[in-house]
Amino acid sequence: MTRAQIRRQAILSGPIWPVLARMAAPGIAAMMIMSMMSIVETWFLGRIGTGALASVALVFPVFMLTNMLSAGSVGGVISGATANMTGAGDEGGAEAVLRTGTLMASVCGLAMAGFFWLAGPSFYRLLGGEDAVLEGALTYSSILMIAIPLMWQFNMLAGVLRGSGDMSTPAVIQGLVTLGHFGFCWLFIQRLDLGIAGAGYAVLAAFRPASVCCWRCSCPAAAPWPSGADRFRRRCSSRSAASPSLPGSRRC
Repeated sequence: MTRAQIRRQAILSGPIWPVLARMAAPGIAAMMIMSMMSIVETWFLGRIGTGALASVALVFPVFMLTNMLSAGSVGGVISGATANMTGAGDEGGAEAVLRTGTLMASVCGLAMAGFFWLAGPSFYRLLGGEDAVLEGALTYSSILMIAIPLMWQFNMLAGVLRGSGDMSTPAVIQGLVTLGHFGFCWLFIQRLDLGIAGAGYAVLAAFRPASVCCWRCSCPAAAPWPSGADRFRRRCSSRSAASPSLPGSRRC
């Protein structure tokens, strides 16, 4: 019996509280680790001055909105759909969710970046930005807009992995993102003295490899998009073979 089969059997017949605890712990750790990114960035920018902190504070709502939409509302739907298809043993459905999630991440990420690229100056003025603070916010925002599609891809693919039953891999990748962000903040802000622009480059540099890593974990490297979802097929097959289908679940 494979690990996937053992995990599925434990969910179906084991005590529910230990199962929920094991599944929730990596997600809780990932959220705590994610919060460290803003703390680290604030610490480095605080060494420059309060003006830099004020500039980044104007753009922070955009950063949080990106995370809440891609990892929360939209990403949660993708995660739930993946869990439904994987639990039902629906190989084609799981593959379709993966492709749909990737497409939605691209469209939503580009649309969001384009919107704030055009409306950003007016939005930051509405929040009270002016003079040097507004100029710093626009500098940081122009770089962050490039990173927004990558953040969408990372969070959506992490949701696919969670929905397939793999809670640990997204948490590990999030930890690596935070560590990389810390290193890039030191490099761009402190070492290269790029100031506010360095903070934007640090976010971009941290999420670029993370989105690629999540994609490679979701699909085998040998299978070109969109034909490959062998990893989902293996998970679907192992889960459907482990036990009879639940009432209302769908079979291939």
